[in-house]
Amino acid sequence: LIVSSNYHTPDAPVIGVADGADVVERPGRVIGRDPGTDVAVIAVDGGGLTPIARRDAALAAGQLVFALARPGRAIRASLRGLGVIGPALRTPAGGRLDAYLETDRALARGFGGGPLVDLAGHLVGMNTRTLIGGADLAVPVATLARVVPALEAHGRIARGYLGVGVQAAAIPAASSDGRGRGALVVSLDDDGPGAAAGVLVGDVLIAIDGV
Repeated sequence: LIVSSNYHTPDAPVIGVADGADVVERPGRVIGRDPGTDVAVIAVDGGGLTPIARRDAALAAGQLVFALARPGRAIRASLRGLGVIGPALRTPAGGRLDAYLETDRALARGFGGGPLVDLAGHLVGMNTRTLIGGADLAVPVATLARVVPALEAHGRIARGYLGVGVQAAAIPAASSDGRGRGALVVSLDDDGPGAAAGVLVGDVLIAIDGV
């Protein structure tokens, strides 16, 4: 199995696999995708792959790392620093990153889906250019360890889905338990759970299941 970027990976990619000093092209097939974390899992036949060692030690802002890629037949390396290390967050596509890892400068074309490694060559995360606009991030090792087995087993990540489009709206405090804000429904998926439950465009959501 090879892990790469969902955004940059076609359904039937041809993968260049290192075999000693040579690179051998093997046909691959995507067995799972998660747009929420930009992860794709690709199966290739033939074996002979050695998993990269993962970094277990804590990370710190300013730490030097290498982004690696093989956009052609040669490996490219880009030295950079960890510019921001933040808490877990939800991505616009609905995934969850266990930490926010952003390097100090933009990734060059061809680095999406490649590894970010520390100076000992241990995996820190997978580079991604498409999860959050204007931010070149690394999907952390902890996220990969959670997402990849699920994709291998089920082909996707199951997530909750309401089928409603909303925007923030100010409403009378008495109607919103004193908060003065709600979520105005501006669109509905025709066959979505929201429509089936009787939600209408123009409704204002102030709680879901009492929360």
